[in-house]
Amino acid sequence: MAGEKRAFRVPPHSFPAEMALLAVLLNDSARYHNISAIVRPEDFADPKHAAIYAAIAKLETAGQHADAVLLHDHFAALEGLEAVGGADYLARLAAAVAPAVAVADYAHTVADRALRRRLVQAGESLVDEAHTVTLEGTAVDILAAHVAGCQELGGHGGRRP
Repeated sequence: MAGEKRAFRVPPHSFPAEMALLAVLLNDSARYHNISAIVRPEDFADPKHAAIYAAIAKLETAGQHADAVLLHDHFAALEGLEAVGGADYLARLAAAVAPAVAVADYAHTVADRALRRRLVQAGESLVDEAHTVTLEGTAVDILAAHVAGCQELGGHGGRRP
């Protein structure tokens, strides 16, 4: 399977970890401060999860509590409630049972999948550039640029994926 070529692959993600992380935070948003250095909004594969996490981060950073009721009001005021799945989705996330002690594990899983998606993008870019022969750059130039880019990915702000 490792060497098998595939026409289409789903980018790495873990929607269950994203949902569990948000469930914990919607029930105890102060835990955001325990995981804020691990995961960023752009690490979520689901755009609605990214928006919900960003709103939790915004409220918590401002010293406010963030739960499903307050997020409902926040998104309704921005006319973005449907973009995050509506009131029902926020309520379902808040009602989900996820052990709060695992919040860091969920955050690490989300961050790991995000780094994997970035590696896939870097690899696809490397393949595209390697197939394009120009007078401006050599294969060694392409390799050097991608090695530097991968090293930058690996130094993702001290966050452990």
